[in-house]
Amino acid sequence: MDVTADEQFMVYSSIDPYVRLVDLDTMRRKQEFIDLTAGRSDTGYGRPAIMSLKLTDDGKEVLVGTKGAHLAVYDLVANRLVTNVGGCHTDEINSVCFANRQHSNIIFSGSDDGLVKLWDRRALSSNRPAGVFVGHAEGITNVASKGDGIYLASNGKDQLLKVWDIRQAVSYDKFRNMQLPQQEPGFNYSYGSKYRHLYR
Repeated sequence: MDVTADEQFMVYSSIDPYVRLVDLDTMRRKQEFIDLTAGRSDTGYGRPAIMSLKLTDDGKEVLVGTKGAHLAVYDLVANRLVTNVGGCHTDEINSVCFANRQHSNIIFSGSDDGLVKLWDRRALSSNRPAGVFVGHAEGITNVASKGDGIYLASNGKDQLLKVWDIRQAVSYDKFRNMQLPQQEPGFNYSYGSKYRHLYR
């Protein structure tokens, strides 16, 4: 979920293809946006599923990441899907954010593939990230930008919080030749004690 800067409206989703708009004064649902079902099924109970969303500062656009590793931008004013790009990660996107919500061209996505990726919206359709942050041993649960265009934080299922300098992102060309940390297949951080030694 996210709230507009003036705190008048909240948008939220619930592992389905829709973003819902709620008036915070009345707590009544006003409208539904973004139907990603057209001709696709990228899992999530048999249909596309939004896992994370963030509003621009002016509340005019919403960025979403899906269970099927799509990144989408929806224009709430024009009531249309501006961008919908698949294959942005090799697993579901659990979290998205803007580098700076006032200037929303640079975005970040965190996925169960253990990677945080930096994207330039103006080149999003190329499906080529502007940079990649490698270092988590398991999936990413949350990404959050400081909003200064320099620092980004990520939390992972490996029980680590990492703070990244955006200027030090690995280039996509270099990333493609890297050996990535080996994830444990089917690892469930709700039960596992695999990383407990890291925070004793």
